[in-house]
Amino acid sequence: MGVSLVTAMIGAADRRTDVVVEGKIQLFDNPQLASSERLRDVLDVLEDHQSLLLLLNEVVACDASPRVLLGRETHSKIGLPLSVVAVPYQDEGGAGAIGVVGPVPMNYPVLVPLVR
Repeated sequence: MGVSLVTAMIGAADRRTDVVVEGKIQLFDNPQLASSERLRDVLDVLEDHQSLLLLLNEVVACDASPRVLLGRETHSKIGLPLSVVAVPYQDEGGAGAIGVVGPVPMNYPVLVPLVR
C-alpha cells in the first residue's frame, strides 16, 4: 500500500508525549515516492515528531470518527502535501491518535475503515 502507520499518545498524568512511526519501509513500494528526493522528504517528516504532533493534535481534538487531512491541509504544518487518515482514542493514560500517513492519492475506502 506504500503508507506508514503513526500513533501518538499524549499522557494526561505526566504530560508525556510518545510518537511511534512504523512501516516506513513500505513507502519504498509507493510509485508516488519514486524520486529519491521525494522519499527523503517524506522520511524526514516522519522523523520530525513535533510536526506529526501538530497534525495528530487536530485529530485528538475531534470526535471519535476518522479524520482525513489532505495535502493542502498538511502542507502548512509539515512542509509537504501528504495525506493523513487518523482517528482519536482515549484510555486511562490519556488521549492519542492513530493514523496512516502517505501521498495524497491513497486508497481511502480501505484506509478509513482500517483506522476506525
